[in-house]
Amino acid sequence: MHPKGWYVTFVTQLTRYFKEIYLSKIRNMHLDKNASIVDVRSPGEFADEHFNGAVNIPLEEVAARIDEFKEMAKPIVAYCRSGNRSGTAVTILKQNGIAEVINGGGLDDMKAASKKNIMIDFIKGLFKPRADFLKLIEEGAVIVDVRTKGEYQAGHIKCSKNVPLDTVKNEAAALKKLNKPVITVCRSGNRSGIAKSILATAGIEVYNGGAWTNLKRQIQ
Repeated sequence: MHPKGWYVTFVTQLTRYFKEIYLSKIRNMHLDKNASIVDVRSPGEFADEHFNGAVNIPLEEVAARIDEFKEMAKPIVAYCRSGNRSGTAVTILKQNGIAEVINGGGLDDMKAASKKNIMIDFIKGLFKPRADFLKLIEEGAVIVDVRTKGEYQAGHIKCSKNVPLDTVKNEAAALKKLNKPVITVCRSGNRSGIAKSILATAGIEVYNGGAWTNLKRQIQ
């Protein structure tokens, strides 16, 4: 491993650890304080899948329904698909005098926070063997780049397949039919981590390759 490899791995895992502690606290609020869970995605997304106990108030309706939020049990935990729309919702609510509101991130973050044994996962993440991506690729693994089409066209790993994150769930069946390991990549490793969770749930052997530029250097 490169001299800096262990340090980079440690910092990456430590960042994920603290993120998951934060999300776990959100889950504890839901359990201990009867928090209100609000899904700010579209009605269609909500109907497809949502966090247990959540109510649906699409982002574009948040400002017009401030009175409803004021009547909700506190704290309020807002979430969406990735954490972007819920972050905007939190800002709107705070600007309207609702202080006890938290951005719960994406739906996958909410579910993960309710299931994971955080410290055990953290320790395992530090000391588990790193995936040998070069060997996986030589044996036929498929690299799936989950960035947007525009990002992919601006630069990508040769022979990788572009499957934007918002289409991963729909493409899972097709990827599973390939009967090959999948390595997900994106710009920083966050979206590829979410994609990994989605594909793993579909029964696919999948690895998070992190940033596509880093993986490119590793396999060249």
